Amino acid sequence: MIDLFLALVILFVAFGTGILSATVGVGGGFLMVPFMIIYLSLRTQSAVGTSAFVIVFSALSASIAYFRQKRIDYKTGVSAAIFSIPAAFLGATTANLLASSLLAILFVIALLVVGTRMILFPRERGKDVGQRDEKKLIEVVGEQNAHLPSKSSYLSWKREIVDAADHKFVYETNILPALPLFFLAGFLSGLFGIGGGIVIVPALEIIANLPMHLAVATSMFTMIFTSISSAATHYLNGNVVLDYAVFLILGIVIGAQFGALVAKRLKSSALERLFGVTMLSIAVYLLLTKVLFA
Repeated sequence: MIDLFLALVILFVAFGTGILSATVGVGGGFLMVPFMIIYLSLRTQSAVGTSAFVIVFSALSASIAYFRQKRIDYKTGVSAAIFSIPAAFLGATTANLLASSLLAILFVIALLVVGTRMILFPRERGKDVGQRDEKKLIEVVGEQNAHLPSKSSYLSWKREIVDAADHKFVYETNILPALPLFFLAGFLSGLFGIGGGIVIVPALEIIANLPMHLAVATSMFTMIFTSISSAATHYLNGNVVLDYAVFLILGIVIGAQFGALVAKRLKSSALERLFGVTMLSIAVYLLLTKVLFA
C-alpha cells in the first residue's frame, strides 16, 4: 500500500513529466525510469516495464490535445508505427535478457547522443513566406531538400496541413531513409520503456522533413501504437508495477494536456534545444547515480 506522501510525490513527478514529454514529443520514460530506479528502488526491468505501461496513456492524452490543434501528420505517423510496433515487441523481449546495469548504461548512451545533437545543431525548418491575415501564417519547409521527388509515391509525398490556429505547413516528406530509425525507435521503446520519441522526433524532423511542431505532435500519435506493443509485452513478462502505475498515469495524463499548450507557443529551434537539454540532463543524472556510484 502506498502512503499519502509517496502518492503525492509520484503524482507531482508524473505531472511534470507529462508537461515536458508532451512539449518535446517523447513518452516521458526518460524521467520516469530514473525516478523509479533511484527514488522507488525498482529494478531496471520493472522501471522500464511500468514506464512503458504509463506511456500508453501519456501518448493518448497528448495526442488528443494535438488532435484539437490539428498538428498531427497521420499518414506519416501511421507509416512510422508500422515499423516501430514489431520492434517494440523485440525490444521488450530483449530487456528481460540483459543485465540491469547494462540496460542503464545503454540508456545513458542513447540520451547523450541524441541530446547533444539537438542542442548543438537545432534546425529551423522553414520560413515565413506570407500572411493571408494576422492569424494565418504560411510556413514552407524542405526547400533545401531538392532531391525529394516532386510527385507523390508510397514513401514520399507533398503535405499541406492547416492547424486549428490557421497556421499553414507546406512541406515534402520522404520516409524511406527514416524507416530504419522508426524501427530503432520501437526497439528502444521496448528496451528502455521510453516511448521511442528520442528517436522518432529527430527522424521525423531531420530525415522525414516534418516541421518541428508537427514532428512533436506526430511522434506522440505514433507512440500510442508503439507503447501498446511494448507495454503488453512487459506486462506479460511481469515487469509492470500497477500500484505505482496508477498514480503515474493520473499525473502524466493531466500534465500532457499542459505540455501540448506549451509546445504550441515555442519556436521550433527552442523546442529542439529543450529536447536536447532534457535528454542530456537526465543522462548525466542517471550516469552519476546509477552507473558510477551504484
